Amino acid sequence: MKIQKISSNLQTTNPNSLPVSQKKKTMHNNSNPIMSSTDLAFMGSKLDLIKGLFKPATKNLDDAMMVGIKELNISPAMTRRLTPKSQASTYAEIVMAKINATEKRIKDLEETIRTQAKPKRVVEAEDDLNFYYSWDDAAQEAKHRARAEKARKAERDKYWTGLKWLSDGDEKYDIEMEPYWKGSGRHWRIENNLEEIRSIINDHNISINAQRETLEALKREKASYMAELQSAYLEDVVNLTLNQRGGINQRIAGYDKVKMQIRQHFVTPLLDTKKNPTISLPNAVVLYGATGVGKTEMLRGIEHDCANVANIVHFPMDTPIDGFMKKIKELLTEARQRYIKDTKRTILLIDEAEKYMCMSSEKANRLASSFEADDFDVLERYGKYDKENIDFLKSLLDRISEVPNPDNPKSTQSATTLFITTNYPHLIDQDLMRRKGKFLPIAVKPAADEDLKAVIKHYFQQNSLLLERTKAAAQNDNFTEIINGQVRFSPKAKKLLIEKRNNGTLNNMSIDPELSDWPNLERFIQFMNPSDKRGAYSNVEIQFMIREAFERYIENPSKPMYKYFFEVKDETLRDITPLRYSKFKMIYKMVNDKVDTEDLGKAQKEFADLIHAYQNGELNDEMCKAVEKQMKHIQAELEKLEELRKKGIKLSESEQKQYDLFKMWYDMWE
Repeated sequence: MKIQKISSNLQTTNPNSLPVSQKKKTMHNNSNPIMSSTDLAFMGSKLDLIKGLFKPATKNLDDAMMVGIKELNISPAMTRRLTPKSQASTYAEIVMAKINATEKRIKDLEETIRTQAKPKRVVEAEDDLNFYYSWDDAAQEAKHRARAEKARKAERDKYWTGLKWLSDGDEKYDIEMEPYWKGSGRHWRIENNLEEIRSIINDHNISINAQRETLEALKREKASYMAELQSAYLEDVVNLTLNQRGGINQRIAGYDKVKMQIRQHFVTPLLDTKKNPTISLPNAVVLYGATGVGKTEMLRGIEHDCANVANIVHFPMDTPIDGFMKKIKELLTEARQRYIKDTKRTILLIDEAEKYMCMSSEKANRLASSFEADDFDVLERYGKYDKENIDFLKSLLDRISEVPNPDNPKSTQSATTLFITTNYPHLIDQDLMRRKGKFLPIAVKPAADEDLKAVIKHYFQQNSLLLERTKAAAQNDNFTEIINGQVRFSPKAKKLLIEKRNNGTLNNMSIDPELSDWPNLERFIQFMNPSDKRGAYSNVEIQFMIREAFERYIENPSKPMYKYFFEVKDETLRDITPLRYSKFKMIYKMVNDKVDTEDLGKAQKEFADLIHAYQNGELNDEMCKAVEKQMKHIQAELEKLEELRKKGIKLSESEQKQYDLFKMWYDMWE
């Protein structure tokens, strides 16, 4: 059965049906044509319809869904997450739109059968159709235009106290043309909805028996859509457990400090540039960390969060190293042209940036004792191309994020920020990393403490929701087809889920999404934390272990899922080995040492050492109080300078130096 696309009913106002006076105003204001009250009412009703379709299902549908949900063994908290008021994907929205459209037809037929009277919308549809076929647009226009011209001329020819009346007659013209404009607008509106209007009339005109047959068919169709909706909701959750969606907060669990850094130094200033284009942004931001900790996901989240305020451009990673400069120049030229055209900034995303920004093997010689075998592999592949690309980037990073000057097309000002990821920040040329305030490194460490707890809880919540969606889908006759169509489950898991549904044990299964059933979560986190001796778990590895625990729980739900997670953890080696974890800590120290202590004066270096001594517990009470007092002063001054930057006020050279120094100390303190 065809379900008419609702979007096709949403039309713009016919520009030919505008009064002359409104046409003049429209042309004068250079805006869109003004709609008549009839068209506005029609437009409003269609917008309301569309809003209704693209919300979760109607109240009746909610009630129907809830009946099935209440029959399940589900906690109140999970019930709230499971109801159709949950956020739906595009697939679920389409299915709900079909359900709503089918429900409307069901209601119309039920009303017709019950009353044997024409429903109001049928009467209106017949009236519309009669009007449509009786309306001759050309004849009506000619008739009313003749009257209107005559009225306009009569108005112009009026005299008052011997003087010619100062009216151009347009008002009288509009009055005479008004019936035509309304009729033409109505004819145009009906023509664009003719299929729907005819469908309404045809449904009414069929025989009562045929109506009842149609009604039963529609109810079966609705039931089929309801089953499809359950499948859609389940598929949404399956996709969520496989691929994250949304902004950085939705994609990444925990890592609040890293996300705060990204927001503070980049996202918030970027959003503020819509009101104040002169706000400064970093020329380059570097996300670095071990493999699997979430750098690429953060990059995708940033892309999502900033898509409405910036052009997101992915640097093509198949670009040869000797073609890097040419490609960058090409992309920055496009970025300048776009900004001049629409004042929209550009974010240039570069993954695995060490390929194009690696230091030379010669420069690395003095650091060789700190390198590992794979570091030398990277240096061997990319280090020999260092000089030309690095010199080019050094000049770019001076002004690349500044607003371009249209009169200077050769300038490097491009309103662009490079946003890059790398597993080898210590191999990026030091001449770039040293450019304080221009090359901002942000470390994404292996999850620990609260971050680790948030990551584990996030994946347990996903699998808990997946199980509850599966239980809800089990109410459908086509449950076997629904389960077999989901890629998230292994063949064995699919078979077991179908068996448990058939023998009535599926509803007895549940996963605590809040981890409140764990005996001692804090102690568990303590011993799962990264360790110099044991290494660390990447987020990817944690996700895999929880997925495996879910499969085991489906096979034998005799004990809580978290115990299977313990089993899998004990069987799984940490994918970030002690050597790799120690290397990351070394890289973190190398990067921060280069950025934070480069070119510090003696007194500035001494205070940085004091902060480290304070944090290590090496100072007496008197010195601790002195450091704390000084840091309160530094924080207050830093907040004042931050306020100036937020207002778009450019700092003086001395203020900028003070800001950089205080920011470095405050970051160390945090």
